Amino acid sequence: MQRLCFIFELNPGAETAYDDAHADVWPEMRDLLDEAGVYDYSIFRDGTMLYAFLKVTHDWETSSRIIGSSETQARWERYMAPLIAWQKDPDDHLHFCREVFRHDGHAGAVSD
Repeated sequence: MQRLCFIFELNPGAETAYDDAHADVWPEMRDLLDEAGVYDYSIFRDGTMLYAFLKVTHDWETSSRIIGSSETQARWERYMAPLIAWQKDPDDHLHFCREVFRHDGHAGAVSD
């Protein structure tokens, strides 16, 4: 299992369209994420900034290869392209964040 976080940004004015698209993600896109071993996937938005947190059952390279070879992903990318200003490194990879803190407590823990 690998935990990942990446950031990207919306084009100005795309906030509502982006939220609407994610209110009803295509079932075949959800199936593709499952097939690629992606789970516990959340995207948070603050204005135009987007923060994606996810886990993969194997590693990102394997999951990314499965997702990237799919026609469903190609259609989703075309659908979302006008909305997103991707943050990528010089090799055209997503900009992943480095984890600096993690707390694996348990739900329901209460401090006095």
